[in-house]
Amino acid sequence: MRTRNLLIRTYVEKPPVLWIVAGQSNAVGSGGAPSVEVADYAGQYWDWSKISAPVLRPLRDPVYRSYNKSSWPAFGREFFALTGRKVVILNVAWGGAYVTNYGGDNTWYGENSIRRQSASTQYQALTAELGKEGTDWTLGGLLWIQGEAEASGIANGVSGVSVSTYLSGTQDVFAFFRSLTGNSNLPIYISQIGAYKYETTSPGLHAAYESIREAQKTLVNENQKVFMAFDGAETFLRAGYMYDNIHYNQKGYNIIGKAFARFISNNQTF
Repeated sequence: MRTRNLLIRTYVEKPPVLWIVAGQSNAVGSGGAPSVEVADYAGQYWDWSKISAPVLRPLRDPVYRSYNKSSWPAFGREFFALTGRKVVILNVAWGGAYVTNYGGDNTWYGENSIRRQSASTQYQALTAELGKEGTDWTLGGLLWIQGEAEASGIANGVSGVSVSTYLSGTQDVFAFFRSLTGNSNLPIYISQIGAYKYETTSPGLHAAYESIREAQKTLVNENQKVFMAFDGAETFLRAGYMYDNIHYNQKGYNIIGKAFARFISNNQTF
């Protein structure tokens, strides 16, 4: 308790840091009943479950758009402990969302993407609310977890879904978020996709998932201000950190949240 009080006193004159969370279901947060992860002292999240009346709430699960578990209370606690800065989380991720021209409405692809429209609306609404409250905030970056959709698409031979379209689609989404925030150098932090249970019995599926994991390394190596914050989710299946075939349990989500916070605090100045 004494340590927490010292951290809170350290924080007082420092503005909170806004983080956009996007991607698909493991960014949303999933798996079972809502957790009891609480980080009220470490920040807030934007609850836009009622689009007509969104509101800032203390940081605790379920961090909307999650209705269950997520990585973001653990991220907030660790980030606060390491930097003395509170966070504001805007989670605009969607389960199963693609970055390629596939998946109907559930894709980040293209200027008319419903996913992009929601992200734009909620980013503008949240920043307006922070301004209304007189909060002196700063923009941190994008926390991105996505790729399982294209991995499955490649394995199933879906037309138009390939490593090259995954790469170009992801880069275009990153450009969208940089345009949305007005920051051409917006830092983007990736958690590499984990292992799908049926990879262990399907060489074709395993090869497809491996191709996306390699593509994510390419994104980091060939793009400025794009970082691999965590590459350990592939081990979660063997470690017992999965809730089901593809989603992580609370232990897994907490590991990812803390890893994001540690990587960022070591590589970005606040």
